[in-house]
Amino acid sequence: MLKNQTAATIPYQSVLYVLAWAVFVMIFLKNAWIADDAYISFRSIEQVFAGNGLRWNIDERVQVYTSPLWFMLQLGVRLLTDNLFVAVIVLSFLCCAGALWMARKLFNDNINFLLFVLFISGCWSVMDFSSSGLENPLLYLLVSIYLFYYFQYFSAVEDHRRRHCFSALLLVLGLLSITRHDVATLVFFPTLWLGLDVLKRYGIKAALLKIHWLLLPLFLWSVFSLIYYGVPFPNTAYAKMSHGVARAELMDFGWLYLKVSFRYDTFALLVLLALTVRVIWKRELPIVFVWLGVLSNFAYVVYVGGDFMLGRFLSVAIFAAALALCLPQQQMQNDQLPDKDRRWVYAVLLTGLMLWLTTPLKLSPDSGFEIDKGQRHFSWRGILNERNFYFKTNSLWAYLHRDTAQPFPNHKWCKKGLNARQQGKNAAKFGGIGMYGYCAGLELIIIDNLALADPFLARLPKPPELDWRAGHFNRLLPRGYRKSRLSGENHLVNPQLQSLWQDVMLATRAPLWEEGRWSAIWRLNSGYYREIGPVYLADLEQRQ
Repeated sequence: MLKNQTAATIPYQSVLYVLAWAVFVMIFLKNAWIADDAYISFRSIEQVFAGNGLRWNIDERVQVYTSPLWFMLQLGVRLLTDNLFVAVIVLSFLCCAGALWMARKLFNDNINFLLFVLFISGCWSVMDFSSSGLENPLLYLLVSIYLFYYFQYFSAVEDHRRRHCFSALLLVLGLLSITRHDVATLVFFPTLWLGLDVLKRYGIKAALLKIHWLLLPLFLWSVFSLIYYGVPFPNTAYAKMSHGVARAELMDFGWLYLKVSFRYDTFALLVLLALTVRVIWKRELPIVFVWLGVLSNFAYVVYVGGDFMLGRFLSVAIFAAALALCLPQQQMQNDQLPDKDRRWVYAVLLTGLMLWLTTPLKLSPDSGFEIDKGQRHFSWRGILNERNFYFKTNSLWAYLHRDTAQPFPNHKWCKKGLNARQQGKNAAKFGGIGMYGYCAGLELIIIDNLALADPFLARLPKPPELDWRAGHFNRLLPRGYRKSRLSGENHLVNPQLQSLWQDVMLATRAPLWEEGRWSAIWRLNSGYYREIGPVYLADLEQRQ
């Protein structure tokens, strides 16, 4: 509460606080859902609880989850219940609630808190991935904590307070590094600006004494991953980096992703434009560097080719931009707060926009994102509104209205997985491996032609004749691979592909300290197979 409040103003402030929470909670619960990709992690979680270890297919150690910290939190909630669908939605809500609590703590003002909630509640990108089963809610929480200590550092007067903020900020950066590596593009410029200030005030020695808070989480996970999986990064990263698509073609798709996302997310564009105006008008340096971080993150998304989930890779940057936008000016300087009447006008305008435009507030729980002549689903070169695509089968609304006689989620891919289990299949080839793999059970060996869960195919490029979209780079199987995959023996025809298969086998299937395994791990991580692409493509030609 502000210091000079009277008892008469307390109810007024309480109403604003409750109103902000009510808006967010209502939209969160109404739109909550779980993506198909989340079920990829769910299957790995069930493998752990079945005693098979951290793996996806039962016969090999492969990290199919992108975010280690999010995966560990999901393992924690799985200890409490076997209903991962509901548990992960609850976990997502708790992360979002923590992020909002940190935002209110930073603002120390309920009108600005209400404005912040209205901004993010109007953004499809933020609200669509406030649940979804992916790591975005955890990123909202960590980024809000990061920005809390970042802005507190620059507004602190006492020296010990600044030092505490610096230590806490480094720890949060360490946790961010094991949530998503690429979030570094968002926090690089703010961290650089704060780091330069620390060096100026305290010198390099004082900074180095605290750097372990940043390095320790990433170091510990990387060492574990290298020992257990044989590689330091998720298998999904290798599958999405070894595709062989030209950078110019990727960036062209990335620009399309950015344009389509902002076309259908008016509030996200509004947040970015309003923050840009504040940066130009006020020139508050800590906020300027947050703005640079947001732009850097957008540039990275374009560089890597965007994503197929509309708004997913923009959501965290938009969340950070909204937080910086709504920060009271007194946090940056000794000015008075903006006029309350003016901020009330902002709140009314935002509410009107949320009711007038197609926003998460306006959407009814059982409807889709109706755009483009009333279509309930659209695809722009493979860029999808994923929440709408799965809402009828994978949402909290669908769960509460489910037919208990039917499987849940009642989606065709889950049904195909159940059929494969009932038929007693021991192997299958499938592209959308999330719900299919989860519903098929833990014993079925699934060959993933998109290579997200296949450490051998992940190191091979996409054949030029196959179409692609972001995150979906199809591979064809080289001669002898299917037989090798199912038998565990090396039946590949090409000698160089045989060598790669043998090293992958040692890294992912052999006992951790077996002789020859570490030599194989070295070859897989040192660029030894960097020229394997042309060999693979030539083998495909011979197969045809």
